[in-house]
Amino acid sequence: MGLDGELLRQNEGAPNGAAVDEIRPVALADEEQVTEQHGTDKMLVKNIVEDKDARQEYGGPLLSQDTSWGNDSVQACDANASRDATSRTADPVRIVIRCLSHKIPGPRSKRKLTIADIVCRHCFRRDYDPSEDKINVMGLEDIDGKKVRFLLESGTLSESTATSPVTILAFRWTGEKLLSREVDVRTRAYLGTLPFKHSPPSSAKSTASRTKSVSEMRESLTPEQWDQYMREFLKRRLQYEKVAGNLVKSWAREHPDEFFDVMQEYVAQKRWHKLILTPAEERWVYAQKHKDQPASFVSQMETVLEQMGKSRAPRE
Repeated sequence: MGLDGELLRQNEGAPNGAAVDEIRPVALADEEQVTEQHGTDKMLVKNIVEDKDARQEYGGPLLSQDTSWGNDSVQACDANASRDATSRTADPVRIVIRCLSHKIPGPRSKRKLTIADIVCRHCFRRDYDPSEDKINVMGLEDIDGKKVRFLLESGTLSESTATSPVTILAFRWTGEKLLSREVDVRTRAYLGTLPFKHSPPSSAKSTASRTKSVSEMRESLTPEQWDQYMREFLKRRLQYEKVAGNLVKSWAREHPDEFFDVMQEYVAQKRWHKLILTPAEERWVYAQKHKDQPASFVSQMETVLEQMGKSRAPRE
């Protein structure tokens, strides 16, 4: 699938040369008052990542982009955690988690399930169970360096609980442990407008629709629109560690100044988040180059294009 409007609206977040994410961190009440409760240690995280047999594949729709979240005051998972490992949550609960995408351990394609397991073991002392729990994500969790929000809902509404406010918990995942946070008014108000275990409107296209070919798309766009499309396309290829392909290579060679801008923003974001650069990216960073002098960086550009999706940065 080509880049859609949703992709084009996503910007990378980092100061000093990199744009700011549209999905901004939630303004939490008393942000300094962060308390650690039942910290998830490294061994537990390691077990979750390695315990593939206990996992189940699942999918979940994205929450709307204008969602803003926070957390209920100091209600932790004590009551639920006191249950034995074979029990299931009876009372409904909503759990909001915020984190940086690359702080979630394991393969990037499994990050949603990994964070669901971490939260369920932290709060319920069991793995994530799709028949009992539902998790949604706001953000691009499979791209490193992105601010991501998760909403995990567990339990079932009954006649006795339907008339009572659903308990809301919130945490921040540091990469090693969950830190409890306060719930702000905006979060509580927003979640109050969503049915429990809601399914956001699907953005799936009609099966009758056909994806435009590259030539058709190029003909339908102005030169400026096409260059904007290709900048975003190149950026996503870099972020997802995909090979450049002939289309990207051809465009970059025709527009080395555009490639320069995309590459500068991309490596600035990775360095801001202390992500490991590939060898080709490191050579790009330290090379003497000037945007208005393509000859000063064309060799580094060719190296990056050739190594995209092949030479990957080692995982921490």
